[in-house]
Formats: sequence, C-alpha cells, structure tokens
Amino acid sequence: IYFLNRLIFALLLAAIYAGSCGGNCISDDCPKCYCGESINKVDVEKVCKMAEWDQRCCNCIVENSSGGNANAVNATAKYTEVGLFLIDKMFWGYCNQGKAPCSFQSNLMCAMRIYIWGKRWHAWNAAKK
Repeated sequence: IYFLNRLIFALLLAAIYAGSCGGNCISDDCPKCYCGESINKVDVEKVCKMAEWDQRCCNCIVENSSGGNANAVNATAKYTEVGLFLIDKMFWGYCNQGKAPCSFQSNLMCAMRIYIWGKRWHAWNAAKK
C-alpha cells in the first residue's frame, strides 16, 4: 500500500506540473520548457535601470509580462514568448541568434533592440494594460 500511495502521489504531481515547466509556464500548457523548470526571480527595478527608457513603463511591462521571472514562458498556438520581457519567438533571430533569450542579460538585450526598433513599448501586449 505504501508503494501504491507514493505512485499515486507522484502521478498527481506529474499531472499538476505537466506543461507548467515547474511554474514558469504562464499559459500552463507549454509544449517545451525553453528556459528550464526552475523559477528565476530577479530585481525588476535593477534590470530596468540597465537601459535608458521610461523606468515606470519598463517596471510595469516586466511585472505584467513575467512577474519578474527570468525563466517565464508563455506559449499558445499562435506565439511563444520567453524571459523577463516575454520576447516573442519571431524576434529570437533578430536579437539572439535564433535561440530563446532566457538569461536576463540576453532578454534585456533583445528588449532593448526591439524597443529601439519600434521606438517605444508598442511591441509588448502588457503595454496596452
């Protein structure tokens, strides 16, 4: 009975975390854990201060996008986004040699390139909130 209880518990945990990438998957149905399965919270204010842009907007976008989790993933049938700024897969080639920008440094660099390219925050869905 002990073994059976442990097996049931393990199966329940697997079902709960399936597709959630250890809590990193915002959509709770990620087909792949691009940035791993451990949450990586960072100091959002500190990261935002690394670039010359509106700090209030940066903080708002990161908090509303990833909640400050550098390993966040948001995936649907239409898009896949990763990292602090939830950089869309369509930009990975433009800013990170086609790889998922999971480190906060690579994600920040992608965000800066996209921000400069668009000359504002309009590329982020969180900017519309």
